[in-house]
Amino acid sequence: MIFNEDGSVYSVHQGKRRKGAYYLDTESKPQQMVLDMRNTEINAVLYFDFDAFSDKHMQLTPTYVQRTGNKKVKSDITRKLLFQKVDPNDPLMGVSSFSAKTTPSETP
Repeated sequence: MIFNEDGSVYSVHQGKRRKGAYYLDTESKPQQMVLDMRNTEINAVLYFDFDAFSDKHMQLTPTYVQRTGNKKVKSDITRKLLFQKVDPNDPLMGVSSFSAKTTPSETP
């Protein structure tokens, strides 16, 4: 995912780029990141527990999903997502230098 300062977010998965909006709910405990992806094929609002563990790193843990026209339900995704803030214009750390890798989630 790519988060922009203007509140837009891009989700890139299997070569497809989807644009949505996000905001950080700082009044909830824990803080929540809310992604509005209703105008994409995802067609849902996604909720994540948010933890910034440094000025350049954050962790999102999926908590809820609300598909358009349905009630909010617990997310069936249990893996944590880690993000690092980068300068998109830096040729060594910019968007073009990243590839996505996933690891299987651990089952208790």
